[in-house]
Amino acid sequence: PAPGGNSLQIIASNGQATTMLLADLNALPKSSVGSESGPKVSDVIKLGGISDFATLAFTGSNGSITLTKDKVTDQVILSLANNTITLVLNGTPKEQWIKDISGINAQ
Repeated sequence: PAPGGNSLQIIASNGQATTMLLADLNALPKSSVGSESGPKVSDVIKLGGISDFATLAFTGSNGSITLTKDKVTDQVILSLANNTITLVLNGTPKEQWIKDISGINAQ
């Protein structure tokens, strides 16, 4: 992966890995959550070949978080501001967002 959080690896439950670059993510339709905008996580994982999952685990520079399928709504997006990938969760304080996302692992 490129340094600085410029790419994202999506791993399906069968172990199939897909690497996406910022350009791939920027090509997806944007949604807004508060003042942030970016592609919906649901669109990102679909592009990465994931159609069904029980949980998604996100890994970033400041930690990780696992979301169950019911929590992955249209209000969960990846902000691409400043050439980094940040997981934005509606209703979660900005300090708790996971920054520099490098991986999404589906189970």
